[in-house]
Amino acid sequence: MFQLDWSHYAPQLLHGLVNTLEYTAASFFGAALLGLALALMRRCLVARRAARGARTWS
Repeated sequence: MFQLDWSHYAPQLLHGLVNTLEYTAASFFGAALLGLALALMRRCLVARRAARGARTWS
């Protein structure tokens, strides 16, 4: 049976885990900021269209 000394690889595995968590957090916050920016842009566009429509019809 194949035997492997995992303690030899523990620092590399820990480093990989930390990197993975950092990239996961960065992508989550990046996606949240992008979503917020798009939602605010859409809201401003809808408000502008509504204001323009209100001025046109009055």
